[in-house]
Amino acid sequence: MKKTALILISLSVFALAPARVFAQTFNAQKAYSDYQYQLSIYQKANSDYQDAKTFYKGNPTLQLREDARKATLNMLKNRDQLMIVYLTAIRMQFVETTGFDDNQKGPIFGKIDPEVAWYKDHMQNYQDGDPLDTLFVKSDGSKARYTASTLLVIDESLFDIGLSQEIGLRIAHQQIYSDLTNYINDQVEAGKLRIDPFNRWLNDTDAVLTMLQTNETAAAAKIQLLYTQDYGLSQGYNNAIQALANSISPLTQLNNYLTEMLTTIQNQTQ
Repeated sequence: MKKTALILISLSVFALAPARVFAQTFNAQKAYSDYQYQLSIYQKANSDYQDAKTFYKGNPTLQLREDARKATLNMLKNRDQLMIVYLTAIRMQFVETTGFDDNQKGPIFGKIDPEVAWYKDHMQNYQDGDPLDTLFVKSDGSKARYTASTLLVIDESLFDIGLSQEIGLRIAHQQIYSDLTNYINDQVEAGKLRIDPFNRWLNDTDAVLTMLQTNETAAAAKIQLLYTQDYGLSQGYNNAIQALANSISPLTQLNNYLTEMLTTIQNQTQ
């Protein structure tokens, strides 16, 4: 497929930090490591395929044709396996995000899992004795699946990983904000804090939280356009990513507001 670059670019959003992973633990980090390993295998197989094809075209002997056939078979099997481990890595990354609950994650799992199953079944269709023409026909089936279905699922899944992470950050900040609000109210009632300027700051913070939730809703709606418009013409994915990116500045602002409120509390209670 001509989508290896997309796989490399898309998975970079994981931004996984190096960590020691024990053999018995299968998590997002381990799944990503499996992807990197399988990617290296596929790249070697694809390189061997390109070389074998070049040799055969330069000297079309029976033996070189057979070498090219075997290299093609190996590359195609490893390409399907690459899609399996890549989709699994995406799934595991999504599992570990905190913004979506299990009910919200379920629909995405319901799209990723059939894709994994399809490539597992398709990989078994390649037979050791398949002639080159048969291998190319079977390869076209994999390409068609990727374009018509897999790519859309990948884009939605990667988007939902980002959205879930953003929601998780907002919720974490929201809990801190709730605790600060309760503390401020208690201390004002006890006469230990002045309500000014907290009365205005709370309103400003509420406005930022509302903006974040509005962005989340807008972005979630835009990503669904992937399935209602021609992918080659649709800007649905880019529009959804832009809507999600609109939350970066408000999240930073929210963090700054909470830090400023905490600093002011500390100064007033010294």
